[in-house]
Amino acid sequence: MGLGEWSSKHDVYGLAVLQISFVGILSLVAALPGGLTLPPDPGVWGAVVITALVATAFAFVIQTWAQSLVSATRAAVIMTMEPVFAGFFAVVLAGNGLTARIIIGGVLVLAAMMLTELKSKPKPGQLIEPNPVNVAGGLEVGNTVKTTEN
Repeated sequence: MGLGEWSSKHDVYGLAVLQISFVGILSLVAALPGGLTLPPDPGVWGAVVITALVATAFAFVIQTWAQSLVSATRAAVIMTMEPVFAGFFAVVLAGNGLTARIIIGGVLVLAAMMLTELKSKPKPGQLIEPNPVNVAGGLEVGNTVKTTEN
């Protein structure tokens, strides 16, 4: 919720760098008691660099930018798709078996997401007015629901 609020008012790249730095410092502090071990060979270093750049830095910047355009609730609903995509790519790219458990889990996540989206739509007789405090990139971020009935 904080990221959704701050990303519409502040520099996306600065927030992403701040988040990555904070997580890096916390991870370093958590790793110190057991000791740090550097990757043993260039292949592992390559994996570390790809993970750091693509899965961390790029992902944080995109997430921060996207959350400046939608409400925190909508962002949370979209992020529920992460396990569905993880399962999809595990089957397609890693060759994992497509089991009934994976299919049922994916269907349940999609159903929950659809239910949340359908329940958040205004009922007939309700007007949605933009909240002028939360406007980012020309898209309405916060909304106020009012009924047309007196």
